[in-house]
Amino acid sequence: MVVILESRISSSGQVRLPKPVLKELGVEPGDAVEFVIERGVVRVRSTSFRAALDKWSGYLGDLGGQSVDEIIEEMRGR
Repeated sequence: MVVILESRISSSGQVRLPKPVLKELGVEPGDAVEFVIERGVVRVRSTSFRAALDKWSGYLGDLGGQSVDEIIEEMRGR
């Protein structure tokens, strides 16, 4: 389904995102979004998921080729 919503650009160049857009993106005031411009089309997407991935990126470090079972056993101290 395609939904078209309209918003106006303020004199300072700001655009207010309509509530349905905010809800669809799962963003709240203060959250970051990014604008992706490709061939004249602008997409707005939440960076919340990306930020979460970046935050935990590398958390487990190098697993050294261990299997999932080996990692679980190591975590359990066995």
